[in-house]
Amino acid sequence: MARQLLNSRWPDESRILACLGILLVLAGCQPPLDRYCDLRLASGRFALVTEEPNPRIQQRYSATELSRLDQHPSNETTFGLTSARSQAAVHIELHGIGIPGGVCVRPDVQMRLGYSEMRVDLARELEPNTCLYNEILGHEMRHVGAYRTYLPEAKSRLAAALNERLPAPRVLRFASMQEAGKYFEDLQDNWLSPLAVSTLDGVKEAQSAIDTPDEYARLSNACHQGSSGLHANPP
Repeated sequence: MARQLLNSRWPDESRILACLGILLVLAGCQPPLDRYCDLRLASGRFALVTEEPNPRIQQRYSATELSRLDQHPSNETTFGLTSARSQAAVHIELHGIGIPGGVCVRPDVQMRLGYSEMRVDLARELEPNTCLYNEILGHEMRHVGAYRTYLPEAKSRLAAALNERLPAPRVLRFASMQEAGKYFEDLQDNWLSPLAVSTLDGVKEAQSAIDTPDEYARLSNACHQGSSGLHANPP
C-alpha cells in the first residue's frame, strides 16, 4: 500500500480559526480543520476495474479423472468442468497534510477484479466437432458466460460498500501518517480484500442455476447417448 504525505504548513490564521471550531460546530458550520483539509487535499476517488475472463479449453483429463475432480457421486460421469479462481488486487494511496495535533487524510482506492486461471476441461473421450463434444462445450461456455455477466454486478456491489464505508469526499484525522497507514492496511487486509473475494464468489449462485436436473437430462439425450449419468458443471 503506497502512502503519500503532501507537506503543507498550517497557517497562523488557521490556528485562530481552529480555536473557534466548537462555536462554528454549534452554529451548524463546517469545522475549520475539516474545511481546511477539504480544500487542500486531493479529491478521493475509487477506481474499480474488471478483467474479462479468457478461459483455456483443454482435453487433458479423462471422464473418470474429471469425475474425481468434480467430487460427484460415482454413478455420475463428468464430461466437462469449468473452474476459476476469484481474484482481487487492491491498492490504496493516501493523501495527507499536517494539522495541529496530527494529520488529515483522504484515500484513493484502486481495485482490479476478475477470475483467474479459468479452464474449461473437456473429457479426452470427447471427439472434437462431434455432437456430444459440441453439446458439452456449449454447456461449459454458459458457465463462462455466467462469470462474465456477474462481474459488473460484483463491481456495483463493491462500489456501494466502499461508498458507504469510505465516502469519497470524507476526510479522516489521525495522530500521524504512520497511524493512518496502519489503519488503512488493516482495512485492506481484514475488510476490503476479503469482501472483494467473497463478492466475486457470489457467482456460484448463477452457476448453480445452470446445472439443473433438466439440463443434465437434456445433455444425456441430446445426441442419443442414453447415458443417464452424464454430468457437466463447474466446481
